[in-house]
Amino acid sequence: MTREDIRSIVKANLKKLCTAKNLTQTELGEILDVSGKSTISNYLNEKEPSVPDIASLYLLKERFGIPLDTLLSPSFDPETSFEIDGVDTSQYDKFLGVYSLYYISSSKLSQTPYESNKPLLSYGVLAIVKDNGGADSLSNLAYRTYACFSLKDAEQAEEVKKAVQEALSKNDLTAVRNVFATRKRFSEGNFELIFQGKFYSMSLTGFSNQKNTRRKNEEYRTISDKISILGFNPPNTDVDEGSYIGGGVLTASISRGLNKCPCSQIVLISRKSIFEDLQDVTRYLRKHHQWFNADQVAANIIERQHQLQNKGYTEEDNDTLLSSFIKTSIVQELDSKVSQLLSIFENEDQFFYEFLKNCQ
Repeated sequence: MTREDIRSIVKANLKKLCTAKNLTQTELGEILDVSGKSTISNYLNEKEPSVPDIASLYLLKERFGIPLDTLLSPSFDPETSFEIDGVDTSQYDKFLGVYSLYYISSSKLSQTPYESNKPLLSYGVLAIVKDNGGADSLSNLAYRTYACFSLKDAEQAEEVKKAVQEALSKNDLTAVRNVFATRKRFSEGNFELIFQGKFYSMSLTGFSNQKNTRRKNEEYRTISDKISILGFNPPNTDVDEGSYIGGGVLTASISRGLNKCPCSQIVLISRKSIFEDLQDVTRYLRKHHQWFNADQVAANIIERQHQLQNKGYTEEDNDTLLSSFIKTSIVQELDSKVSQLLSIFENEDQFFYEFLKNCQ
């Protein structure tokens, strides 16, 4: 490709962008930080050799989320050629949809379960939607997630899922949120692709639809659930097959279980609803359930305290060393759960994908 070819492509793409975004030459000049009207006119005139420099093109990237190499591509489409944090939004869009969630009830696996009759397998529904609020540029805030957990069975989850799908078919995002908000508890947050799109993450905050008696103006109140879902990029893109997108959780509580201690576990997240073979699902999910071993951490701290006391340190030095040990112990325990989670993804994602393809 010659320099002349590149200049022609940049000029053509600038025209496409102005048309798609209804930009005047003055508005384009403001974005490019160029004050002279003649300069902008020359940028758009095929007979003139001048084009924006790299710094100016970067300003376009910052404003519209358009990759620099895309602005140099003859196939540039201003309606679809966006990126978020270096990831083309077409990679985001393939995650849009409504999913069924299957996971192990963390309270059931706790050492002191407080709901002894609760089934081992729990259900939920997740929706990933795009809503940039009419903004010119997209950000990770444009991809929203809504979820509800601890549904009693697959049939109840299916009812919620169908209601969400109906709201989405009408392009009514308010109705989508309301489907979840009518549950006793619901969660919402953001969806993001990270590490050049190799992983995805969802960060959700739990809410209760019960009235907040302390603050009468607040319709919803935040509860203690902070849910972080981290997964590999899915091994498939066949939406019609029900796309398993993987998923693992490191969370303070996914169902307010484990006495509110952090835990990590695999969550099967699929567009396809499963009504059979649930015993197989339960067996594989249970295999990888991990929880924060607070008792072991506490035992190690007590032992360390005894060791320090026997060494004759001053009280101040003793407190400093013990404090450091406590922080390190907690971080190491949490880090071990993350490490276990990532190794689980690598081994199990393909299994779940094949399972979903083959199950009836």
